[in-house]
Amino acid sequence: MTRGRLRLGVVLPACLLAACRGVLGIEPLELVGDGGVDGASSDGTPTGADADAAAPGSDASDGSTTADSPPDAPPDTSAIISMCVGQGTNCRPCCKMSLMQGNESLTMLAVQAGCICGSGQCASECDGSTCGGSGAPPPQACAMCTDTALLGPGSPSQPCSQAVDDCMQTPACAPVMQCLMACP
Repeated sequence: MTRGRLRLGVVLPACLLAACRGVLGIEPLELVGDGGVDGASSDGTPTGADADAAAPGSDASDGSTTADSPPDAPPDTSAIISMCVGQGTNCRPCCKMSLMQGNESLTMLAVQAGCICGSGQCASECDGSTCGGSGAPPPQACAMCTDTALLGPGSPSQPCSQAVDDCMQTPACAPVMQCLMACP
């Protein structure tokens, strides 16, 4: 009975470790002859490449990011801008979809500043979405009206200029504004 529990004590953590590694995208683990897990000796200490990665001063233990950064790392804004600008007339929709959190911030700032909705521009075009508070994606007419209000042609109204300035000062919003301004 004790032997079975001991074995379960080794196998169960190995299974949990394997599941975590799978979620994180690390190669699968295999059980090796001594009852340990490939990449760890039977006492749980790392071996081989895992030991090198866990060594003091290595990228894995010093907290620095590597090419295999976690999926929640911030997007590379310059790469997104280049990708979207390369799409020509689809540049603005690309910016808004690729930098969705920033686009939501920009829309909120535009509404708060009085640039759009209420007595601002685009009230009728955005009535059923942005101005109506439904959370539904805005129709093309609303998106085009909002783009024109914020980005021209011509100089935007004072409330819209304020929304653009506020967006550029907000870390979550600035990337989408930079992308939209770079569009042809």
